[in-house]
Amino acid sequence: MPTTKSKVNKKNQKGNTHLHPTSVFIRIRPLAESGGHAEDTNHYSSKHLEAWDEQSVTLSTQYLFSKGNARYNFPARVWGPETTQKDVYETPSFRRLVDEFVAFEGRNVVAFAYGQTGTGKTHTTLGTDKSLLPRRRSTPPMGSENSTKYDDVAYDDDDGWGIFPRVFTTARATLIQKNHHNTTKTPFYIFTASAIEFYLADASDLLQPQKNIRIDPDSHRPCGCTTVVLSSVDDMISFLNTVRQNRTTRSTRMNRAHETHGGSSRSHAALILTLHQLDSAVGVDDGGGGGDNYCQTTFTIVDLAGAERPSKTKEKRYGGIEMALWMKEYKGEEIPVGCQALVINLELSSIASEVLRATGAHRQGKPYTPPRQLCTETIKFLGGCFDGDSITAMILCLSPAGSNGWETWFSLQYGEKVSRLKVPVRRQRAKSFKRVYRNAEKKAKDAAEALKRANVGNKYYVIKETLARDAQQGLEQLERLRCLLRLDF
Repeated sequence: MPTTKSKVNKKNQKGNTHLHPTSVFIRIRPLAESGGHAEDTNHYSSKHLEAWDEQSVTLSTQYLFSKGNARYNFPARVWGPETTQKDVYETPSFRRLVDEFVAFEGRNVVAFAYGQTGTGKTHTTLGTDKSLLPRRRSTPPMGSENSTKYDDVAYDDDDGWGIFPRVFTTARATLIQKNHHNTTKTPFYIFTASAIEFYLADASDLLQPQKNIRIDPDSHRPCGCTTVVLSSVDDMISFLNTVRQNRTTRSTRMNRAHETHGGSSRSHAALILTLHQLDSAVGVDDGGGGGDNYCQTTFTIVDLAGAERPSKTKEKRYGGIEMALWMKEYKGEEIPVGCQALVINLELSSIASEVLRATGAHRQGKPYTPPRQLCTETIKFLGGCFDGDSITAMILCLSPAGSNGWETWFSLQYGEKVSRLKVPVRRQRAKSFKRVYRNAEKKAKDAAEALKRANVGNKYYVIKETLARDAQQGLEQLERLRCLLRLDF
């Protein structure tokens, strides 16, 4: 018997959750002067980006004897080529995501950037290379006497900044302003950041490139990645520069490298900004392990590698078996662009499949279970974003060039699938900081002891080493917050 709509609603209401729609934003890049995103009348596609307004995009298709138009509606927002970085960020529907992240007992947020290679995904999420140069004026570090004064961080944002630096500066300014009214004059938050690269079906640390990361099959969170504290804009700029320098890029026909641009991103990158907050109005010790005064939220930016057609890049096509044979003989030489493209397109297709699975499960009021086996680390991580732990959003980057009509059509189809996803998003409830700290101490101690007992040659040694490193880093973050707040327990 089919499930009725009322029954679905009752099931979704059991956990005090509601189905939160996925916001899909469209950003159309300007035409380039040359290259794959320039207007080329000699190579015109039968599909063409015809027109757009603030909430829809129209794609025209030229048939043999007629022409048809298809309209795609995206209520969140459509940004045209003239839109600035600041305009993108200041859009009310996008700023609401930042407000959810900053709020005490708020929600986690995951924002994906998807599109054809060279359409501006990295530009939108991180910013221009020039905007990430070291700043001349340093802001006071968190914890200093001046860090509680809102005016001390009222600097002008760089026009070229993307979403990640703007989220950090906005969140930090908001919390400093709140803290300005706090009579204790002590900071009650810290920001930490980590970055992961997903390349050729594996996951590695973008802050320490030689270090592999394990995606936990149960929680779907990364274990063992380097975490840094962001106390100032200088810290944030340094973090983003390290990420850009270590990420795998390559010059391709559709996205060529030059002096100020590294070329096409050949990997997916996830930048995780974590906000640790402690409510000073709640007692630290209420006789039962402490009040519920500690909350943690994350804002994750996922810059997906660009989708591409081998016919456009003019690179050799690789099949699955052919690539496996090539990888077997791999001796450290540069990996062919065709091999990279095969894995990229496979993973992008798998992400779309997981979106459909999650959409169907949540629509029926059933829990969505992300994949655990027979998938890449990318799918393990991103699948965990659709289970209700985060608000999801997507920024779809398009090219207006007539020669890229088919890629634009495919991207719009992809965006439509994602826009149907509705997830029962949970709030991140406050917990006792004292209890969280004690649990972290025990976890770090148990993981260290398990590592000591393991044999170096054992196949599980690397996993235990990763878990021990992850547990120790988690404890160090809490210890820093405890010291800032001068808590003694």
